[in-house]
Amino acid sequence: LTGEERDLLGRRRTENTEAYRLFLKGWYYCSKRTRPNLQKALRYFERAIAADPGYALPYTGVADAHVVLSVYDGGVPTDHLSRAKAAARRALEIDPGLQEAQTELALTWACLDRDWDAAEDAARIAVTRRPAYWLAHGHYALLLAAQGRFDEAVAEVRREKSKELFKEGLISKTQFEESEQALADEQPKIAGVQNHLKGAETQIAQTMLETEGEKEIARLRLKQRGGLIQTTS
Repeated sequence: LTGEERDLLGRRRTENTEAYRLFLKGWYYCSKRTRPNLQKALRYFERAIAADPGYALPYTGVADAHVVLSVYDGGVPTDHLSRAKAAARRALEIDPGLQEAQTELALTWACLDRDWDAAEDAARIAVTRRPAYWLAHGHYALLLAAQGRFDEAVAEVRREKSKELFKEGLISKTQFEESEQALADEQPKIAGVQNHLKGAETQIAQTMLETEGEKEIARLRLKQRGGLIQTTS
């Protein structure tokens, strides 16, 4: 088992074994991050919710799947983001301390509501309260990149695998060793991280164009990053 899988096993939060089993299956497919697997994950999460409507974690799975699908289905991102926001809010109603839900709200507040302060607050809460959660660091990095703060974004991506977490006692020795191995395996890709994050800014700026008053801001951001965009009057 990976460190994350052991963490999930220790944070069951439901007495319904079927709901728990369905959630784990959903998370397995969700972590693959491809459209077909995300759609399959959603079906498992929805079945988990049907089995136990008071189980918070499947709602965060729904939120995460819709956030990623909003990137794949760029033509209608607001539909996915609205569903993600609703699911994350429901998770917090059930479990106010659930950092997975804060993680998903961070991106929906930025992309859907254009509330960058609230988005960054949610991301900071998530990475501070659950520093070993890789997705919290990834979402925070995307928010930083979308604001042109690329050095901070790359640092946030690296922090998830940082020795600092182990030294501060925030992750176990096994989790640290797994992170070190993952970093070694991904070392050839590190040089491309910044370009990937620049692409994320372009995607978020494109979404912002749906709001008429922010067209010019988004257009300027894209020009700064070398992006091309077409708008209608």
